[in-house]
Amino acid sequence: MRSLLLFLMIILLVACGRVTPVEARSIAYERLTSMSDGPSLHGDALKTVLVVTEQRDGMFLVEVKDPSRNMLWAVIVSPSGESEITRMAVDG
Repeated sequence: MRSLLLFLMIILLVACGRVTPVEARSIAYERLTSMSDGPSLHGDALKTVLVVTEQRDGMFLVEVKDPSRNMLWAVIVSPSGESEITRMAVDG
């Protein structure tokens, strides 16, 4: 019985230590909306255009292209939930 309890606790710890695609989208959305010079889209419009791509080692790349500003924002979300934002001009 103890080994079963230990096994379940380990599974829960492993599951809690990884970010899901839905969580990565939410983290990126929160980070982008908190920027004073972020994308021109807001609310549900921004949420729907976020593109989430799973990378190796549990990382996620969340991108949004903003044609009105000719910019691309990329948010890299680590398995721990930490994130980094990069933006660049889109060549037209």
